[in-house]
Amino acid sequence: MKHTFCHVLAIGILAAGCAQDQDRVRVTSMALTSGSARATGKRTAVHTFSHDDYIWQLVDFSWDHLDRDGGMHVCTFNWYREGVLISKTPDKPCPFGHSPWTLETHRAAATLGAGHFTVETVVDGQTMATSRFEISP
Repeated sequence: MKHTFCHVLAIGILAAGCAQDQDRVRVTSMALTSGSARATGKRTAVHTFSHDDYIWQLVDFSWDHLDRDGGMHVCTFNWYREGVLISKTPDKPCPFGHSPWTLETHRAAATLGAGHFTVETVVDGQTMATSRFEISP
């Protein structure tokens, strides 16, 4: 009985390790772009925005086992002005369905005001992508 329990425990630990390998995601590319570029389907890099534009951050993910989905992950986006957190989306469960998988966030520049900003994409509590930009007055 004790011998069987050890085998079942070992198989459970091995299966858990395999499941974690499936869920391990990594950033393959990212873009910070404007609303006008996004509307045309382009990912033109933009780092200075006008007051009447939208800021879009797009982050592409992949994982080791491309024949499976990427699993469920908790995602959030943090927006900072001059290093101070000014906006945080609620934690949201996100199914990563196929590779590549893209997470995106956006804000109207007018709601942020002028200055220097940072936006972070956080997955499972780990900052996966960071973009810095400026909004001109």
